[in-house]
Amino acid sequence: MALSLGFENIFPDAFWLNNNAVMPSYEQDRRIHFRREFELDSVPAEVRINITADARYTLFINGQWVGHGPARGVQEMWPYDEIDIAGFLKPGKNVIAALVYHYGSSNYTYIYAGIHGFLLAGSVNGINLGTNQEWLIREAPGYIRAVGRCASQYAYLEYFDCRKGESDWMMPDYQCGGDWRHPEEHSLRMPGAAPWTDFVKRYFPMPSMQILYPVLREQGKLVSGENWRELKRLHEYLSADQFIWDGSDNGVKVFDFGGEVVGHLILEIESPEDGAVLDYCCFEAFHKESGHPLLNLKGSSTYGGRIYLKKGMNKHELTMPWGFRAVMTLDRTCGNLKIAPAIRETVYPMDITAEFKTDDERLSGIWKICLETQKHCMYDAYMDGPWREFAQWWGDALVQAVNTFVLSTDDRLLVRGHEIVAARTLPNGLTYGVAPAVSPSAVLPDYSAIFLISLYSHYWQTGSTELYTRHRDTAYNIVKFFDRESAEGMMPVDKRYWFFVDWCRDLDKEETYNLIAVCGMDKIAELATLTGDTEVAELCKKCADRICGSLKFADPAPHAVAMAIISGRFTQFHKKWKDEVMLPLLASDHQGPRRPSCYFMYYVFEAAKIIGCDREIIDAITRWWGEMLDMGLTNTPEHWPENFSAGNSRCHAWSAHPMVFFRDIICGVRQKSVNWQTVEFKPLGVPGKVVSGTFPTPHGDIKVTIDRRPGMEQDTVTLPSGITRA
Repeated sequence: MALSLGFENIFPDAFWLNNNAVMPSYEQDRRIHFRREFELDSVPAEVRINITADARYTLFINGQWVGHGPARGVQEMWPYDEIDIAGFLKPGKNVIAALVYHYGSSNYTYIYAGIHGFLLAGSVNGINLGTNQEWLIREAPGYIRAVGRCASQYAYLEYFDCRKGESDWMMPDYQCGGDWRHPEEHSLRMPGAAPWTDFVKRYFPMPSMQILYPVLREQGKLVSGENWRELKRLHEYLSADQFIWDGSDNGVKVFDFGGEVVGHLILEIESPEDGAVLDYCCFEAFHKESGHPLLNLKGSSTYGGRIYLKKGMNKHELTMPWGFRAVMTLDRTCGNLKIAPAIRETVYPMDITAEFKTDDERLSGIWKICLETQKHCMYDAYMDGPWREFAQWWGDALVQAVNTFVLSTDDRLLVRGHEIVAARTLPNGLTYGVAPAVSPSAVLPDYSAIFLISLYSHYWQTGSTELYTRHRDTAYNIVKFFDRESAEGMMPVDKRYWFFVDWCRDLDKEETYNLIAVCGMDKIAELATLTGDTEVAELCKKCADRICGSLKFADPAPHAVAMAIISGRFTQFHKKWKDEVMLPLLASDHQGPRRPSCYFMYYVFEAAKIIGCDREIIDAITRWWGEMLDMGLTNTPEHWPENFSAGNSRCHAWSAHPMVFFRDIICGVRQKSVNWQTVEFKPLGVPGKVVSGTFPTPHGDIKVTIDRRPGMEQDTVTLPSGITRA
């Protein structure tokens, strides 16, 4: 994405505003209100504004919730949104208001640059709406800041006092009190001022804003632990509490959305008294046997907080989006609060044209949980999971991009992800495994190799080398790192970095890591050759050949075997590996010290597909992902079920890849050339069943029907113009 540099066109007559006149003792978990009043005689058909904030804004027009942004990014190319606000305006008095959230520290979605800010530009009927000294600012009242993190990777617990907060502060008839002030002239900062030295416009859609409601699943008696009134982290309260699930309306309630949801939790509470206390806890799972909430009480991933209530109606909407399935409320004081939760959903509005239909209930169920997981792991980036981290891990992102291309031709999150990863690299050429981030623990050399593979994945899907050309230097620097590391043969597992490599034991990591790098360099060599870049192509070939010449395969793990098969360099071993590694693995359960995770099974299945194990792949998916259905899961999880704990994610898109093999194997639609110019149609089908499928391509949808009912066997495929059958 080209950087803008035309600040006068993007943010004319506007300045960065901040509230640095108020200097709190710490910056973490800070919220600031911004407000601008103006009069209109009439409302034009279109009123476009450009808006951004560091870190996040929630925009209101005349009290109506308009949007939340900007998308995640880095300050050197800070994202902004263009929004048409005409539909929210009216003749007479109008108010633009924004709640700006400042993390005040770095996490796995944001890099802290030491300052907050809010910037808006636009005009209506000759009135400048841009952020300037006509705006009013204040610290947002009612928030009790930085009590603790929900998870170290993402957000803070949210504690709020409705007695001090004002629910109408964004309304036109609200009267500003003495805590509001105009910004001082010396605090105004020009667009382009550090750290936001350039801007990039959001080129993918804003998230959905649908309001969803849960059902009351269960309730019971709450026995609060000692010292619950003390201000402390949520898990410390919960660890001391007792819950008696007797069905009585006596303090504790569980509201279930029926599956993973992502967005801003809304709590409406009617309180008969002033000062009542409501605690809330969001979670993803229930105990399989009892059906009661499965809570993480260790504090590493506990989402929730506390609301202090005023008498009468209270409404509070959380500042940041969270991911969860259910919310538990704890009425600490009066015992008869009327509680109505909801969520303002914020998921990426992907245009899904794919369908997979069969009367095989198990396969239909697996497709459904994979689809729901992929949808709920897309926001302003590919997220590993919406609960706990909200993070764009690049190994996860590649699998999610492949999943996406089963459902849609939308490549925008993949393109945007490459931009964020490439924006911050180490001097030695390595990228961060999670982006945006600057944590030393987030440098994963194997994920740098996957960055190379993902550039090719985009080319394979679209036929365009533009993304490679844009990130050529980043790719080249990664390859140069691999070249230096492999000067004497295989690259070592360098203890300076975290090598994820699917949590392999150390003996297996080195071989697998080197083979991932070989796959990446071979793909970059092909792209470099296509673009006439002989310098990169030759270095990739030299380095990959050197590594391959050092591989021994004495006792290879399934991970190394999978990557070796995918590389296409070791065909002489394919039969041996099929008989001795792949077939035994696919026929077994998924337990054992060298068994791949549900994430890495994507690569295992891809390799098994190459060597002709189609039926065994579908059998393994049916058994292993079927266990997830048997546990009542509504999404695909982070780990295999036997490894579940309360701290593990129950919605992780790295395990949603069976969709790929339902298309490729059951429906038999296999892409055979770049940009889907040719396909192979060789369906496996489902014995005794009918399967139909629709799968998008850049040329249009491919439609198939596979009938395996006795005496009625028939396969049909309809290809759009531009695709030929291999």
